[in-house]
Amino acid sequence: MNAKLDFGSRFKEARENSGLKKSDVARELDVSHQSVQQWENGQTSPRGERMRKLAALFNVPVEFLAFGKVEQSEANSKSDAIQAEKVYEDVSIAFTKTMLELSDIGWIKTKNGITPSILADIMMKNLRSQLDKNN
Repeated sequence: MNAKLDFGSRFKEARENSGLKKSDVARELDVSHQSVQQWENGQTSPRGERMRKLAALFNVPVEFLAFGKVEQSEANSKSDAIQAEKVYEDVSIAFTKTMLELSDIGWIKTKNGITPSILADIMMKNLRSQLDKNN
């Protein structure tokens, strides 16, 4: 299937789902009604900044309009989250081991029942809190 025709179908679907008329799109992007018609018919497609403006106007990802790959973006987001959690777990394990090794060789002295494992847990809790703030 022709990629430009695919774009036209995605464009029309996004426009209709947003409740906009072709004239609304033309006015918002400061283009002719003919340009909007050509996009929807798959004869041409917008590039660069216009594509980004259309995506924002329709409240859809640019990737959906340009490539039709929304599912892939969502899958990547889920994969990234799983990978980030795995990295967090790996850091936690490595930090706990490091704290225990430093304690074993006498570089860390604990007081009042605070063990290297407790210190590692506190550090990882603070790391998790900071990561959550950044997301």
